[in-house]
Amino acid sequence: MSDISIPGLNSRFNTGKLVADLVKAESVKLDRLNADAEELASTKKIWLDMNRLMVTVRNTARNLYNFESPFTERNATSSQAGIVASANRTASEGQTRIEVVALAQTDRFASKSINKDTQIPEGTYTFTIGEETISMRYRGGLVRDFADSLSRRGDGRIKASLIQNTSDSHILVIEGLKTGSKMGVTFLDDAVALGLKLGMLAEDKGKAFAFDPSKTAIKAAENVQAGRNYKIDASSIQVNPLTSLELPFPADFSLESAMVLEYEIRSPAISSDQQVKVELPTGPQIPSLPGAGLRDLRLPDKPSLVDLPNWEAPGPPPLKVDNQVVSLRSKSGITQALSPVSEGSEWTIQQVELGKSYPGTAALLIHNNNSLRNVELRNIKIHDPNSRGLYKPLAPISTAQDAHLKIEGIDVYRDNNIITDAIPGVTLTLNDVTSGSATIKVEPDRKLVKEKLIEFVAQYNGIIREINILTARKGTSDVVDEVGFFTDPEREAALVRVGKFQGDSTLNMIKSRLQTIVSSAYPNEKPNPVVMLATAGISTNASQGSGQGVNPSRLRGYLEINEKILDQFLVERFWGVKDLFGRDSDGDLISDRGVGVEFENYIRPYVQTGGILASKTNLLDSQIKQKGDEVKKFQAYLVNYEAQLKVKYGRMEGAVNSIENSSRDLQNLGNNNNNR
Repeated sequence: MSDISIPGLNSRFNTGKLVADLVKAESVKLDRLNADAEELASTKKIWLDMNRLMVTVRNTARNLYNFESPFTERNATSSQAGIVASANRTASEGQTRIEVVALAQTDRFASKSINKDTQIPEGTYTFTIGEETISMRYRGGLVRDFADSLSRRGDGRIKASLIQNTSDSHILVIEGLKTGSKMGVTFLDDAVALGLKLGMLAEDKGKAFAFDPSKTAIKAAENVQAGRNYKIDASSIQVNPLTSLELPFPADFSLESAMVLEYEIRSPAISSDQQVKVELPTGPQIPSLPGAGLRDLRLPDKPSLVDLPNWEAPGPPPLKVDNQVVSLRSKSGITQALSPVSEGSEWTIQQVELGKSYPGTAALLIHNNNSLRNVELRNIKIHDPNSRGLYKPLAPISTAQDAHLKIEGIDVYRDNNIITDAIPGVTLTLNDVTSGSATIKVEPDRKLVKEKLIEFVAQYNGIIREINILTARKGTSDVVDEVGFFTDPEREAALVRVGKFQGDSTLNMIKSRLQTIVSSAYPNEKPNPVVMLATAGISTNASQGSGQGVNPSRLRGYLEINEKILDQFLVERFWGVKDLFGRDSDGDLISDRGVGVEFENYIRPYVQTGGILASKTNLLDSQIKQKGDEVKKFQAYLVNYEAQLKVKYGRMEGAVNSIENSSRDLQNLGNNNNNR
C-alpha cells in the first residue's frame, strides 16, 4: 500500500515542485519589472538629491546679496572691558568715544550688626520702590523669618537677606531689585521704626530745592525785553533764540556736599520765520532841515549838494549754532559750562554733582546763542539723591541711580546698564566704570562674511562633485577616490552612482554654466571694484604657487580659497567683494548683477515649482506608478497561474489514480474467476 497516493495530501509525481518550478520560471518577468521599478526609484532619488543640492547652492548664493546678506551685519567691539558692545544691521560703521561715569544701581541698605536671635515685632511693614508699594502684615518672629517673608512678598521687586558677620550675629540687607534713580526704596509704616532701630535709616535734615521759574527772580540780558523772548510756567522755561537768562539760587539756600542739580533739557529747531529779527542799518543819509528866516527874510531849505559815499546794505547776519547753552555761575562770578546740548526734540535728563564739584554755585545760566533753536528746561531741582522723604540711609551699600555715560562728551543717563538707544543699532552692556574714554568700534562682521563665503564654495563644490560622479565613465573610481573626506559608507554609495547619468546633457549643461558663472567678470563702475572671484582668492587654482604641484581635481571644476588673499580683500575692498555677489546697476533698488544674482537667475527655472527638475521627477513618478501597476497585475497573474497549475496537475493525478484503481479492480475480478 506504499504506492497509494491521496490527491491533496501527497503526490506520487511531485507535482508541488513541478508547479513551483513552473511559477518560478514565469516569475522572471516579475523580477525584471521589480528591477525596473527600483531603477526608476533610484533615478528619481538622484534627481531629488540634485534638486536639493541646487536649491541649497542657490539659497547660499542669494543670501550673499539679499536682505539676509552677511555683508550688512555689523560687529561692535569695545576697547575696555567695562563695556560690552554688540551691533545689528542698522548700526553705522565708525568709532564712538564713550566714558562710563557710573553704573545704574539699586538701593541696598544694610543694618548694624544684630544678634541672630533678634526678634522683629508684629506690625505692618510697607516699602515703596518707584511707584510700586509692597505691604506686609507680619505676625512677629526672628529676623531670618522676617527676611524670608519680605523676599516672598517682594516678588522680584524687593528682597531681604542676611549676611553672617560673626558666629552669633548677622547684618540685615534690604534691597530693591530694579535699577534707576526713580527706583529708590522708601520705608513706611512700621518699617520706619525698624529701619531706625536697626541702624538702616537716619533723619534727613537737609533741604531740597525745586525751581519754580514763575516765581524765580529771572535776570535777562540788557537787550532782552522781559516776556518777549522767553516763556515760563511753574515747572519749565523756554528760552528763545539769541536770549540769555539767569536763574539765581535763593539767598538762604544751603548747598550740601551730596546734593546734585538735575534738570531735563531739549533744544528743538524752529522755522526761519520765528527767528529773532535783527534790524539792518539803512546807510548814510543827509536829513532835510527846516528853512530859516529873519523878520521878512526867508531862506528856504535846499537839498544838499554833497555827494554821499558809495554804500551797500549788509546782508543778514550768519546763522549761529552753539551747543554750549547751560552754565553755572559761582558766588565769585566764575562761569563754568555744563554738558553741551545738541539740537533735538527729545528730552534728556542732566545730572550735575553740584555739592561735590561746584560747591560755590550761586546761579544757573542759560545762553541760547542759536539762531534757529529754542532751549527748554523743566523739572529743575537740587536734591540729595540718597534722601528718601524724611529719612535717608545711614550706611547704604549702594543707592538707586541711573547709569551715567559720556558719549562724545555728551552726558547720557539711563535707568539700567543695558542700553539700546544711545547709539543707533548698538547695544551697550555696562559692567564697570571705564578708565577714561573707551572706543566703541562698529565695523562689518568680516568673520561671518568669510564663513558664508566658505559655505558657498562648499555648496558649489558639492553640486559639481555630484555631477562629476554621475557623468563619469562607468567602471571607474578615480572621481570618487579624489574625495578625501568620504566615509566608507559614503564612498560605497558614491561608487554605485558612478556613471549613472553618463553623457546626460542636462547635468553637463548645468556644470558648464555654473563654471562659467564663477569664472566670469562682473564690471563695476564704483571705485576700487572687485570684478572676479579669482581676484578675491576664490578660483579653481587658488593655491597655485604654494608648491603643491598639479592637483588633478582642479580639472574637474572644484573651487579653492586662498585665505590670505580673501582676508586681505575683506579688509581693504570689503564693499567691492559685496558688490561682486550682487548689486543694483540701474537704480531700481533691485540687485541685477553679480555672481549670486546669476546663480539665482540660472538655477531658478530648474528648481521652481513646475520647473525642469520637477518635470523630470513628475515623469518618473508616472513611470513608477505605471511600473507598479504592471507589477501588481503580473503578481495577480502569477497567483492565478499557480492555482490553475495546481488544479490541472491535481486532476491529472486523480485521473491516474482512477485508472490504476480500475485496473486493480479488473485484475481482482479475473483472479476470482480463475479460482472458481
